[in-house]
Amino acid sequence: MTFGFDSVKIDNCGMFKDLERYQRVMNATGRYFNIENCHWGETVPTHDWCPFSFYRTSGDINNQWDRMFANLQTLYKFTTGQDPLSRPGCWAYADMLEVIVPEPEPEPEPEP
Repeated sequence: MTFGFDSVKIDNCGMFKDLERYQRVMNATGRYFNIENCHWGETVPTHDWCPFSFYRTSGDINNQWDRMFANLQTLYKFTTGQDPLSRPGCWAYADMLEVIVPEPEPEPEPEP
């Protein structure tokens, strides 16, 4: 907080997963922080509980079209219905950005 950041991503592959603790610590500064819950759809809000600003509904994207569509479909249950869980201040998102990850190139044939 002394570095001037106003948002943090709390990733599921890290050891610091206590979202409520980070919300309390950050709110105690008197500043608003965006907290990204990147727990791959494992920690999702309820209508009464959302200690993060936005949360991932899917696993990691990769360079396969079917994975992109599968990730996109994870949003459906959070964005539909009379009272969706994705709402202002607690937005759902699917991992969608894949930047220049080419298929592995085959090993060249050895010369005789």
